[in-house]
Amino acid sequence: MKLVRIEEDARFYYVVIGEELLPFDIIVPADQRLMMPMHAEEYLPALTVMLSRGDLVQRQHSRLLTAAPDQFKPFRRSTSQVVLAAPVNPGSIREVVNPFKCDASKGATPLYQYINVGSIASPIHPVELPSFARAVVPKIQVAAVVGSPGTNILLEEADQYIAGYTIITTLIEPVLRNEEAGAGMGPGKSSDFASLAGPILITADELVQVYSETSSSGTTLHMTTRLSLNGGEPHEYIFQIPWTFAQILSYASTGSNLFAGDMFTVQVVPDSAIVELLGQNGDFLQSGDELCVEVVGIGEHTVAIK
Repeated sequence: MKLVRIEEDARFYYVVIGEELLPFDIIVPADQRLMMPMHAEEYLPALTVMLSRGDLVQRQHSRLLTAAPDQFKPFRRSTSQVVLAAPVNPGSIREVVNPFKCDASKGATPLYQYINVGSIASPIHPVELPSFARAVVPKIQVAAVVGSPGTNILLEEADQYIAGYTIITTLIEPVLRNEEAGAGMGPGKSSDFASLAGPILITADELVQVYSETSSSGTTLHMTTRLSLNGGEPHEYIFQIPWTFAQILSYASTGSNLFAGDMFTVQVVPDSAIVELLGQNGDFLQSGDELCVEVVGIGEHTVAIK
């Protein structure tokens, strides 16, 4: 099931049904409904409860798909008449570091750093670069969204805490990033201004159907990503994330609190592939460029530089 938020009122989630949107709360069980939600993330615990109840989410989704055109008519909204917001307003974003250089089979732990939650934005709008950035480099990531709060989460239970997945493209100013690396620090100001998320949040059950390789360590994701620059031919990249998101969440929750709406991101296209893609474009994204990003099974968005 695909969920979105709209800028007009981001307190609610909507289910994508073709070219229409229907409120998510009309399929939420009575014992999980909210009276006066302040933000959409309050619905994520309800979604994880629904995911835990067998095929409930799939059945409720099918109910909306097969509904007569006049059913739920007062609640139907056309996708052409709304502006989609980022799918989550996260309380924290943990970015797993160097997934291409780690071997989880040899005991490597999923080390992570934090991304500025204030940088999250919808990819619907073109990005206006800050004054210190004439060009940027994209980092393509997949994010797992935490659905329920937890601490010291057991590995075998961690998948149950994931509400869904989305795409994040973080824009990085390369000159400043090199200065930060030279100072022995992780990303700071260089990636502090634009992390484009969504706009679709795909529920965890739907992604598991695409990536069915599961074990006691969680669902192994073999991500296929397609990138197209300025309408050119798409470039395809396949990457197996070295850890399952269950392993990542379980590790991060040890002695720490996770909350609904928290995000965990993993880069799925290596920097070398981005350099190759942008090689004919001066190695950077600049004003007027458009990068189309598709992660199979999760969704797509376009990064437009104003």
